[in-house]
Amino acid sequence: MIDSENLALSIDIGGTKIKFGFIDLTGKLIKDRILESKVLFNEGLQSFINSIEEFINDYKFRILGIGIGIPGIIDKDTKIIQSVPNLRTLEGVKLQDIIQDSVDVLTIVDNDVNLAALGEKWFGGAKEVKDFVFIAIGTGIGGGIIIDGKLYYGSGGAGEIGHIVVERNGPICSCGNRGCFEALASGRALERMYNELTNKFLTAREIFTLAKRGDSIASQLIDSFIEWLGIGIGSIINVLAPEAIIIGGGIGISQYDLIYPRILDELKKTVRSPLMEKLEVKKSVLGSDAGIFGGAAIIFAYANNKKDKI
Repeated sequence: MIDSENLALSIDIGGTKIKFGFIDLTGKLIKDRILESKVLFNEGLQSFINSIEEFINDYKFRILGIGIGIPGIIDKDTKIIQSVPNLRTLEGVKLQDIIQDSVDVLTIVDNDVNLAALGEKWFGGAKEVKDFVFIAIGTGIGGGIIIDGKLYYGSGGAGEIGHIVVERNGPICSCGNRGCFEALASGRALERMYNELTNKFLTAREIFTLAKRGDSIASQLIDSFIEWLGIGIGSIINVLAPEAIIIGGGIGISQYDLIYPRILDELKKTVRSPLMEKLEVKKSVLGSDAGIFGGAAIIFAYANNKKDKI
């Protein structure tokens, strides 16, 4: 029996796909659906709203609210989406207000990596951890910061760790600066560097595969990639002194067994030893579903008047 009064609808908007899911208070995914992002949004925002309404109506569930994760930055005060590089049609849109007014149910829109961090806190491997940083290593690099059990926003937009400058004269980043963490230690950076050296394009996954087979160029690039990961993550640890670093994202999860021991070695070169003694580095338990579970978690927290836990 499904307790439909204790369900949240979570929507994880990615650059290529949108995942819809009903999730209950125990963290069980009841029903889900996947649609193509660009196809849906190219038809206009109303098409997205229609898809939400159809998903709700198909199952007739009563829900506590809708949590939506987007791969971009949202203004904390105005709720306007400021930047979504892979879905420019959402920029300048008050998506939270539009969905809430259209569907007439509590709606919260947040950064997807923030929600991934919250998903790990509520339903994943960080239930007992008060202070941690969730780091998504994928096409880019994103972060979600949990301090004292709460998502940390700062004055708005905290967690954009991919744009920490780690090499002042480094390559140009998508944000326009030079030498950002993301420009040196992301899937996109790995692909760019391989192309510059070989004049060939391979995906990050293919480069990792070549490195495992002993290819010298791929191995050299992976060595550099992991060194920059150690520098970037180490800087975050030195500033925040978290109990744990949780690694997620497509590359972070799929290549964890290769990355994990080598990141620890790099962190020992960068992080003050007292902090390393207290630190745990963990793989995301929820994997690619961390964001969708986080969308439900943020709704449950608000619906139960537990804003102090968000």
